[in-house]
Amino acid sequence: MEPWMWWLIAAVVLIVIAAVLLAQQAKARREAQERARRAAGRLREEASAGESTAEEREAQARRAQREAEEARAEADRLEERARAATGEARTHRDAVTETYQKADEIDPDAR
Repeated sequence: MEPWMWWLIAAVVLIVIAAVLLAQQAKARREAQERARRAAGRLREEASAGESTAEEREAQARRAQREAEEARAEADRLEERARAATGEARTHRDAVTETYQKADEIDPDAR
C-alpha cells in the first residue's frame, strides 16, 4: 500500500473520531439543557404552590396592620379621655382645696 493511502486512511479516521466527539459533546450539552429545563420547571411549580401561602400571609399582615392602626386610634381616644378626666379631676380638686381653705379662714379653731 502506498504511503499516501495510509495518510488518507489516518485522516479519515481522525475526521470520524472528531465527528464522533463533537456529536457526543452536542448530545451531552442538549441533555444538560434538558435537565436544567426540568429543574427550572420543578422550581416554578414549587414557587407557584407557595404563591397562595405568600398571598395569605400578606393578607394577614395587612389585617394585623389595620388592627394595629385601629388600636392606636383607640389608644389616642382613651388618652384624650384620660387627659380630660385628669383636667376635670384637677379642677374639682382645686375647688375642694379652695373650700377647705375658706373653711380654715373662717374657723376660729383652725387659726
